[in-house]
Amino acid sequence: MMKLIHTSLLVTILMISGCGFHLRGSHTNLPWLKSVAIINNANKNIKPIIIEELKNNNVDVTDNIEKSNYWLIIESDSFEEKILSISSSTTPRQYQLIYTVIFKLQKTNGEEVISPGKIIITRVVTINSNRILGSNDEVDHFKNEMIKDSVIQILYRLSRGAPSVTH
Repeated sequence: MMKLIHTSLLVTILMISGCGFHLRGSHTNLPWLKSVAIINNANKNIKPIIIEELKNNNVDVTDNIEKSNYWLIIESDSFEEKILSISSSTTPRQYQLIYTVIFKLQKTNGEEVISPGKIIITRVVTINSNRILGSNDEVDHFKNEMIKDSVIQILYRLSRGAPSVTH
């Protein structure tokens, strides 16, 4: 019986690893991105999250744009709300949060490595009229999670957009 459990566990692990499964944000490969300066023309909340994630991927993040090899430019970001349903008293009951980020990566000489890209994250939020304060906290939590998701997608695109090396 124990051998059957070990065998089934081994088969499951092999199937998961063989299908390409990996944890979200755990497989960004940025060895070519030695040092980067972040130029943030957007929401101040996104910059510390990007810095933390880049440092977790062994990228030197500097505030001095002259000492970096690349500039990660966050051109803009915005939150938008679309009403999906309303109650009988015409107050919004459910709406869609849409977070959009536009970014690009360029070398310090101005050459674009990754042309401006747009990331769009959406979430549906339901408002409970019996707990308005809780709903507001929930919206703030959704917004923070959406910013984190966008950073993970930015890193993923950076890992896939490595500059070609010519010899």
